[in-house]
Amino acid sequence: MKRIPNPCFLRWSAAIGLLLPLLVGPTAFAEIDVGDIADIEDLSLELLLENPVTTASKYEQAPSEAPASVSVITAAEIERYGYRTLDEILRSFRGVYISNDRNYKYIGIRGFGIPGDYNSRVLQLVDGHRYNDSVYGSAMIGSAFTIAIDDIERVEFVRGPSSSIYGSNAFLGVINIVTKGAKGVEGITLSATTGMLGPSLGTPNNNRVYDLNAVQLGLRLGHSFDNGIRVYGSVNYFHQEGQPQLYFPEFDGSEEETCVDASRQEVACRGITRSNDADTLISGLSKVSFRDFTLTGHFGAREKEVPTASFETILGDSGSRTLDAHLFFDLAYEKKFKTGLEFISRAAFDRYFYDADYPYDYREEEGELLEDFRVLNRDEAVGSSVATETQVSKKYGRKLGPLSNLRLTGGARFELRFDQEQRNFDIFAEGNDVFLDRQDKEKIAGLYAQMETSLWSDFSLSAGARYDYYLDSFGGTLNPRFGAIYSPRKKTHIKLLYGTAFRAPSAYERFYAFGQEGEGGAQLVNSDLAPETIQTAELVVEQYLSDEIRGTFSGYRYRIHDLIVNDENEDGDLRYENLDEVEGTGLEFELEGMHDRYRARASYSLQWTENVATGFRLVNSPRSLVKANVLAPLLSYGFAGIEARYVGRRLTASGGEADSYVVANLSLSSDRLVEGVLFSLTANNVFDTVFSDPGTSEHVQETIPQDRRTLWLRASYTY
Repeated sequence: MKRIPNPCFLRWSAAIGLLLPLLVGPTAFAEIDVGDIADIEDLSLELLLENPVTTASKYEQAPSEAPASVSVITAAEIERYGYRTLDEILRSFRGVYISNDRNYKYIGIRGFGIPGDYNSRVLQLVDGHRYNDSVYGSAMIGSAFTIAIDDIERVEFVRGPSSSIYGSNAFLGVINIVTKGAKGVEGITLSATTGMLGPSLGTPNNNRVYDLNAVQLGLRLGHSFDNGIRVYGSVNYFHQEGQPQLYFPEFDGSEEETCVDASRQEVACRGITRSNDADTLISGLSKVSFRDFTLTGHFGAREKEVPTASFETILGDSGSRTLDAHLFFDLAYEKKFKTGLEFISRAAFDRYFYDADYPYDYREEEGELLEDFRVLNRDEAVGSSVATETQVSKKYGRKLGPLSNLRLTGGARFELRFDQEQRNFDIFAEGNDVFLDRQDKEKIAGLYAQMETSLWSDFSLSAGARYDYYLDSFGGTLNPRFGAIYSPRKKTHIKLLYGTAFRAPSAYERFYAFGQEGEGGAQLVNSDLAPETIQTAELVVEQYLSDEIRGTFSGYRYRIHDLIVNDENEDGDLRYENLDEVEGTGLEFELEGMHDRYRARASYSLQWTENVATGFRLVNSPRSLVKANVLAPLLSYGFAGIEARYVGRRLTASGGEADSYVVANLSLSSDRLVEGVLFSLTANNVFDTVFSDPGTSEHVQETIPQDRRTLWLRASYTY
């Protein structure tokens, strides 16, 4: 019988989602006036690309002045390319690729993207608020990222290490999702989206009828009151039935005698799963600001059926599913003084909840069928934390000795992860068989300082460092970052960058355990895990070839030490250990152009990543990435967004390969047909390419098939 979303889950989610707009408030960072311009064609290319960012240094600066390689995508571009989820936005950035195991999506950056790694090597921020959870350290990027795309003002992506100001997880990069506030969003907007999937995946007789199997509804409002209070809120619902049928040849036992067992589901014999790929999401975001104070609140919950029989579960069982829920409140105070002093202080509360069901076949080995051979194993995790951070930044207008344009920044952060619960148990009618039930805590303190100055009119330096101390585990770690920027001409910027970063081992890696040591197949505790570290050097050249074209070149090299891997010992038991070293080297080229109402971007990434000890290329690491994006006007009616990407061949966990592929997307949008109404039609994988992503270590499948052509129709009305 097909599983439906848990009614309690939906009622609880809906109640909180509806209440949130009455409770909470906008970003702690200043909103940018340029962002209020409705159409990106109203900007020159230079003004668009130099729109100030806050993520690289924790204060506003032009991307060309930031000590990092920074890319930005705005709400207007998101709308015109028809992006629906965060991973679709991230795919457009150079050097980034995404993998999907039909449960979660995983980000790869510059050749490093281990499938199933929880995205813990990238820091995710929402308006500067740390969003990675406190149990797994995960950054959610697919539908599991529960802030609606319509709530996003822009996405800032900073490549390379940033632990010098952010601490753990700012390892390969930082993603800051800047959400909309009441400024520039006045009135009420209703939106509705419906989706149609193409052929079922991998089955001999693909059905090419496009079934309506997805719906997305959104309500958002914004208002600025005369007394200075600004309010923004949204509620969103999404449900997709997913692929009606999936075929995994690794499970096809139709020629074997075991397939005639009438007690087993037919799908489990033939490698076919039906109607267990659904995805359900409900969320709410609210922001209230008054003078220098901002209060932000968000709740989102997403439930996903898992069709891949991961972790040796029963293929085709509708009870296999995961649930992720995230709640946070963030109160921020920001004050800018005429003297050049900026003061920011914030306090935050986060709570993350994970719940997963895994159906197992517990029949006896002799072949005697137990009456209740199906047992449901449940995995649960809860992470709760409070954090406070204060930052002071001062810019000196006068020259101090040889230094000019001097800015000094210092800050401190303290975080208490007071609840790190992990449980695992089998569910029986008469009670539960508990394998894991533990609670842990973690206290983290960090101090950071940064200096930015000009030695000459065309040469500037940036230097900073942060010291983090983990009171309940490995102790302290110091991570610096240096940047030298030379601008011999107004439209030429050359950056030489160096930095280190770390990723603290998660509570899951340190404490998740089941089974008895020495009996084989057990997962063992390792409370002595040390953090992973990375050293990165990079050269970035940004050159305007004309007023309408800019080229960017980047060459980088990084080395990762003490990479945490789940290692199997001689007894067959598993334990997370600091074992591997990885080296990565790459070149990136990008051209961006704008003419009249046309805009185009193309990039090529060439990357080598290998295990230092073995010399082998890493799993899920393509040698080449090629991307092209074009926005073109449709006469005077709207825009066409055209996107294409090539991903090179990737090794799989079992030593095979996932083939290279080319995928193209097309989106047509218009707000000129009916006053106040925006229409868009998006075709993803428009040429119906068949392709797969590498599976993770918990999958039998070497590769996981991805969706073929899908169609999305969206309409929104603002009044």
